[in-house]
Amino acid sequence: MKLRSINYISPIATEGSFEEVFIEETEVLIKKNKKYMSITFEMYCIRNEERIVLDERVIAFYGMAGDSITSNKLAVLSIPNENYDTELEAVPLTIEVENPDFDLEIVGSIEYITIDNPNYESQVASIKRVSHTPLLEYLYSHEGIFPEIYDIVQWGYPNFQDALQYFDGGDKVNPNITISNPFAKEWVKNNVVMKGELIGNQFEFVNED
Repeated sequence: MKLRSINYISPIATEGSFEEVFIEETEVLIKKNKKYMSITFEMYCIRNEERIVLDERVIAFYGMAGDSITSNKLAVLSIPNENYDTELEAVPLTIEVENPDFDLEIVGSIEYITIDNPNYESQVASIKRVSHTPLLEYLYSHEGIFPEIYDIVQWGYPNFQDALQYFDGGDKVNPNITISNPFAKEWVKNNVVMKGELIGNQFEFVNED
């Protein structure tokens, strides 16, 4: 797993900028019996054929589904309401109500009258422009397919069990960690912080095929 920033500007003002900065995992630790996994990331650049380390970060995952102690945090999608305008137009500005002054014996007395809808504002407010849905719940009910338009408002955090599915490798056969899941890649970019900044602000994954 490798990310690169062609022109990296350090968020630390005194450090300036660097050309060709990389982020790689340098250590993967799995404690199976403790249901624990950690990945150490290193930010570095090459100068005069030497690897200069700029920062280091460790992220950890623990627990299984159903455990009381776990690193799991819910990921949430924000999905626009495609029917918002239609639902808004359907809210009546006026309504018909019984006329309290109606008298059957009076000629021309009106049984119903039209008044401004007293609940108009609350009915409009109840129409959601977007819906917030747990990501895994949505994918499960939609056969793993994301909606056409969405935002991830909360990236969540996997537990040990889920992290093993996101990250491949890290063993004797394949010591390098790789990620093929597009969501997992975006998760890394939006959760790993180095030098006080999300790495996704300046780094992109490098194709190592």
